[in-house]
Amino acid sequence: MALHRSLLEALSRHRVPRVCGFVNSGRARPGDRAALEAWVAAGYPLGNHTANHPDTGKVGIDAYLADVDAGEPLLAQLLGPGHERVWKMFRYPFLFQGTDVPSRLQLRRALVERGYCIAEVTIDFEDWAYNAPYVRCLERRDDASIAALESMTLDSAISQLHWADDTLRRLTGRRVPHVLLLHAGAFDAHFLDRWLTAHEQAGVRWISLDEALEDPVFQREPNPPRSWRAELPVQMVRARQLDGFPFPPSVGPLLERLCLAGGERAARMEP
Repeated sequence: MALHRSLLEALSRHRVPRVCGFVNSGRARPGDRAALEAWVAAGYPLGNHTANHPDTGKVGIDAYLADVDAGEPLLAQLLGPGHERVWKMFRYPFLFQGTDVPSRLQLRRALVERGYCIAEVTIDFEDWAYNAPYVRCLERRDDASIAALESMTLDSAISQLHWADDTLRRLTGRRVPHVLLLHAGAFDAHFLDRWLTAHEQAGVRWISLDEALEDPVFQREPNPPRSWRAELPVQMVRARQLDGFPFPPSVGPLLERLCLAGGERAARMEP
């Protein structure tokens, strides 16, 4: 609960409106209910992120959709009767939209038939990947490595912001509102205030997810759809088979090795 309180306090200080928290109801522990209720009490909506965060390539479309359905009862309880339009917001786990173009179209059609609005993401700097090394560095009391983490995440966050903004402007010929993906984790709670400040210093003005998704760029599929994963600007570049949009490098390999003891081996991290 302390982690979520810290996140909510930072969002409130920066006056970020109607942040949508996406819930894996099947992973919720008994104590998590209070945290989710705190988000709702703060005026922030909750959306469906499936019950158990499945990978479509491993479970198949039918089981995946069953997991979407299983994520609904808790949201209905938390938001209350008559608020289905609020929680019928969906974000894909791993940003995976199927396993190929046909399954992507099948999955999206099934979600729309269930009444869901798809919350596409335009900016993803893999904030989740900083949580595990942050905890390791805390345990080792390695302040220098924590400072390095903080510097790396600021550089990554702002470079991803500029890449997404420049890419969408070049693709659409205009400014487009963005959807920033963040996670609830130890490092996020530690650093959210500085993340938000850095974005504001880069010229960001916060709007709600609902307002962002009203933009026409979110109302249509990349044409033709060729990608079934990744954030929206990447999908659009791949759809048009364009060159000249080099993606910012991932810091994942560095994070996996930070603050490991001599005999430890890095394991692949997933959100």
